[in-house]
Amino acid sequence: MPLGKIVELIYWWADIDAKQTVIMKQVGIATECIVNWCNYLRDICAMWSIDHLIQLGGNGAIVEIDESKFMHRKYHRGCWTEGHWVLGLIERGTLNTVLATLQWIQEIDFCAAQPNQHF
Repeated sequence: MPLGKIVELIYWWADIDAKQTVIMKQVGIATECIVNWCNYLRDICAMWSIDHLIQLGGNGAIVEIDESKFMHRKYHRGCWTEGHWVLGLIERGTLNTVLATLQWIQEIDFCAAQPNQHF
């Protein structure tokens, strides 16, 4: 693929609202090609995130924490799967973000926790 098309593809991929169908039409590439390129770019971002860990919190910083359970089941059909728990943290003001998958989740009553309590 020519370098110009690769740069254009990365530009559209980085757009928050761009779907793969939109990227295919804008760049002019096939379905299989766009899927492979989007997976490749996602993997590069994931590797960069793992190699460049950041520290959240500090003096007076507020870190928000939330957990979500992700599973794949379309239109309430198919096999039910256990899914994956993901813990998300975001630091107010800087928007530094960390996402971590959890193999297990321990029930913690965050509502009863004191403001400066550490887990």
